[in-house]
Amino acid sequence: ELKSSISPVVIALYRSMTTAELLSTARINELLASPQAFGTGDLVRVKHTRWAGVLLNIIMLLLSIPAVLTRDARIVAPMALRCGLLVAAAMAMVFVTQSLASRPPNMRWLDQWAALMAFLPVFVFGPIAVFMLSRVKS
Repeated sequence: ELKSSISPVVIALYRSMTTAELLSTARINELLASPQAFGTGDLVRVKHTRWAGVLLNIIMLLLSIPAVLTRDARIVAPMALRCGLLVAAAMAMVFVTQSLASRPPNMRWLDQWAALMAFLPVFVFGPIAVFMLSRVKS
C-alpha cells in the first residue's frame, strides 16, 4: 500500500484534460474551481474561446456578405478575393491567438490573458466587417 494524495477523482480529472474541448462549460467551471495544479491553462482557454467562437462565426459571415451582395458583375471577383483574404487572415489570427491563450506572460493574468486572446480577432475583424457592410452598394 502506498499513501498518496492522488485519488480516483484526480486520475479521472487528469485523463479528461486531453479532451478539454469536449467538456461542457459547467464541467470546465467545476474543474477550474477544484484545487488542481495541472491543465488550468487549457481549461481557461477553452472556456473563453468557446464564447468567442460564436461571435467569430457571425463575423466570418459578415465578412463574406459584401462579396456576394452586389449587382455589379465587374467587382464580384475582386470582392471574392478580398473576402477570401480577410477570412484567411481572420482564421490565421484565431489560430495564433488560441495557441497563445494558455501561455500568459505572467500566470497571475491567466484568465484575463485567455479572454483577451480569445476575443482579439473579434475586436480586430468586427469593425472591418461592419465597415465592409457599410460600403456595399446594392
